[in-house]
Amino acid sequence: MTGFPRRGVYALTRDSVLSIESLLEDCELALRGGVCVIQYRDKANDLQTKSEFASALVSLCHDYDVPCIINDHPQLVIEAQADGVHLGQNDTPYKDARKMLGPDRLIGVSCYSNVEKAQQAARAGADYIAFGSFFPSQTKPHAPPCPLEVLNKQVPCPTVAIGGINSKNGQKLVDAGADLLAISAAIFTAPDRETAARRCADIFKDQTPLAKGL
Repeated sequence: MTGFPRRGVYALTRDSVLSIESLLEDCELALRGGVCVIQYRDKANDLQTKSEFASALVSLCHDYDVPCIINDHPQLVIEAQADGVHLGQNDTPYKDARKMLGPDRLIGVSCYSNVEKAQQAARAGADYIAFGSFFPSQTKPHAPPCPLEVLNKQVPCPTVAIGGINSKNGQKLVDAGADLLAISAAIFTAPDRETAARRCADIFKDQTPLAKGL
């Protein structure tokens, strides 16, 4: 399994991808641009289609030595031989997902603006936690806003900021304490995906990981 990075751009695929070819084209451009994690997020297709798409994406990500995370479905992680799963509020509980996936696969947990939940998830063994939404989001337009201050709280694992992030506003989140920036629309709806990804990745130039710990 590919390990989770300490800094960089965490790309989330678009829900509206209709073919494996378009998914792989988008994601390869993002990888060339310097993203360091890709999450396969698909709320539209059936499980069989998701399995086929995910397997193809895992292979591409591993060609670039980048972890591929599956949104929502631990079983799909196993089927596609992905690196891990991302769990939202209504998804499989962390303990159940860890039991299914074992100690080596990655598990990330959405914590929204709940610092206590983030600290509990980290202590339980989560490989990363996510806070957001920090800005209005095309992916989740109704997500409640998250205050910037939560990024200042010490959580003993990498912290991912999510929600409406792009190359212009991402620096503010990194300066506030985010280790990674989860980005979707700013990359995958851009006319030039590779350039858009590179501009986002450039935020992390000359950056070093912040010390973590409670």
